Amino acid sequence: MKQKTEIGMHARELLVHGEAVPDQMIARMLDIKMRSPEVAHHGYILDGFPLIDENLMKLRDQMDTMKNWPLPPDYVINIRIPDNDLVNRRKEAKIDPMTGIMYIKEQYAPEPVQKTTGKQQSGDDDDVSDIDEDPDNDEEEAEEDDQVTDEFFAPVPTEIVERLVTRPEDMIPDVGESIQFFKDQLLRMLEEYMA
Repeated sequence: MKQKTEIGMHARELLVHGEAVPDQMIARMLDIKMRSPEVAHHGYILDGFPLIDENLMKLRDQMDTMKNWPLPPDYVINIRIPDNDLVNRRKEAKIDPMTGIMYIKEQYAPEPVQKTTGKQQSGDDDDVSDIDEDPDNDEEEAEEDDQVTDEFFAPVPTEIVERLVTRPEDMIPDVGESIQFFKDQLLRMLEEYMA
């Protein structure tokens, strides 16, 4: 999409309309990229391949394709995440149809992190002791510390948040079904490949 190729612009158009980019198109873009001078020089990090959907190509064929790229992967990393966490993360993920960048909820709708105000509670609910020796400083600190966002995620500008869409494959019940399929089919092949 950044290079404004014909296939990239078609993918962008699909995303703008809230549609999923077909696996066949993704596979074609992937094949073009894997044979590019950029990948030959810099290498790559690939997320989400092999594709879970076997409509385009059987999983075993995808694994064989991966092994036969000009630069086959040196490492395959499989991160295990509890199913509930994965379902929540996927159903809350959104994509920017203009750039193809995925955002998680902590990025596009971060919850403010409350900083402590210097008050400490003992075992009794009524017993609160003030750690700060300067009572005049409390008001200034409260104004500064009221709402602090998580430092790990940079805030997403409002104009980007307004155009974010949920991918069809990240909607319930598709998320649960794809997780189960991954565990039943793809995970075994990945573990075999990694071994």
